[in-house]
Amino acid sequence: MQLQNVRHSFDLAENEIGVTIRKGTKWAEVTIGQTFDLWVCQEGHAGLCREHGCEYQGTGVKIGWWTGPLNKLPFGLIELEHNRMARDPQVLMRLMTQAYPGFRAKDIVTALIYLRTSKQSYCDTCQHLTPKEDEQRPRVSHYCEVSGEQILHCGHHPRLPQPRNCPLKKG
Repeated sequence: MQLQNVRHSFDLAENEIGVTIRKGTKWAEVTIGQTFDLWVCQEGHAGLCREHGCEYQGTGVKIGWWTGPLNKLPFGLIELEHNRMARDPQVLMRLMTQAYPGFRAKDIVTALIYLRTSKQSYCDTCQHLTPKEDEQRPRVSHYCEVSGEQILHCGHHPRLPQPRNCPLKKG
């Protein structure tokens, strides 16, 4: 399962609780405890994010939800919005109308409450990467000299995700 943000980040640290507001009830129907991947996309799309060059950002797990009209959304949930800019109700409304043309304040939304369980780090500039990004040639893979793992690009070039077991990982 994947949670997409179009052209904005997930402004949560690992193990921080956040909320995202989505039109409709799709996310209300997802089971508590369901894990999902977090992706930042350059545009909305159907299908898998990894097939559209989106940027993987880590994982989250659903811990709760609220459903109702946006204009009845409790302020305590707005304060947990994972996009820090959207913690202002007027900004949230503007972003909803941008994301969902024709959106109105009385439209039904789901506030998906989730725990960010991992945050993707990158090693594009790591001194232990071989070859370095600017030295890479066609058909030559990147390798981590510390872990010995092959490192593959993820999303927009030159993003190189840090291996989960990297001994240099800072969290």
